[in-house]
Amino acid sequence: MTPVTLTLDQEADLARRAIRGEGALLNAGFSSPAYAPAQATYRPSGVPLTHAVISLTTAGTYVIVPASAGLAIRVFAFYLWSEKDQNWELFDDTLSLTGLQKAWPMQQGLLLPFVGEPWFELQPGNPLKLSLSANGVVSGFVKYRYV
Repeated sequence: MTPVTLTLDQEADLARRAIRGEGALLNAGFSSPAYAPAQATYRPSGVPLTHAVISLTTAGTYVIVPASAGLAIRVFAFYLWSEKDQNWELFDDTLSLTGLQKAWPMQQGLLLPFVGEPWFELQPGNPLKLSLSANGVVSGFVKYRYV
């Protein structure tokens, strides 16, 4: 096999073709796959993400990201860890985002990593809430932006 040296632009072009298919790009109206966008449609706003810490010890419903009048919350990353068996649920004010997560086992966590697109977008003016069913240490974080 003969080694091939490619430029970064050539590698990006090959990756676009492999992932999307050259025919699909041509059907989408691009005269050449090289003209297709290299990234997903999301473009960062330049506004940094806000990092909020979750540190709770008792059952109840908590506002983990406060509402901002007229602005929506976009959740870009989320991590939750529970030291006790727990039922939990995330809410867009009163609308469930996750459904009730029943019998979440002790010493378990959930990670929704940053992927460039928001995992959740709340309705403008609504807070992000977390409901817990049992006492015990629950910790984590949420990375979000108001839009």
